[in-house]
Amino acid sequence: MTAENNLYEGLLILGKMLGMSRSVAIIFALLHSCESRWTVDELVEASALSKSAVSLALRDLMQMGAAQEAIALGERSRYYTGHPDLVESVTEIFMAKIGYSLSEFRIKIETASGPQNRLDQAQALLERMEEALRLRG
Repeated sequence: MTAENNLYEGLLILGKMLGMSRSVAIIFALLHSCESRWTVDELVEASALSKSAVSLALRDLMQMGAAQEAIALGERSRYYTGHPDLVESVTEIFMAKIGYSLSEFRIKIETASGPQNRLDQAQALLERMEEALRLRG
């Protein structure tokens, strides 16, 4: 396995960790594992996904800020690349997902019943996680 394949595989794992579907994670990994710009057809060939799956994955990644359209003057084809700053992109995705999940967790904890010590621990955990999120944000 080459170093480039290892990068692709690592990014594929990262995409899955971030809750991306299989097809979105594959396109995420392809876009970020090299400096190339890609057409939809090239992504279809490299990923073995359908054209519609690639198009939907690109749409999702662009909405997340993890992909962007690359302008090629004088060319008719549309090109796509990964976000130029992988750290910034993944951090934003992670923080958005965690922030949403913590909001859902808060709603459940505030309406929960059960042993008081477990409720207190869950509340303390929520507060600690929210504080960590504020420090990172």
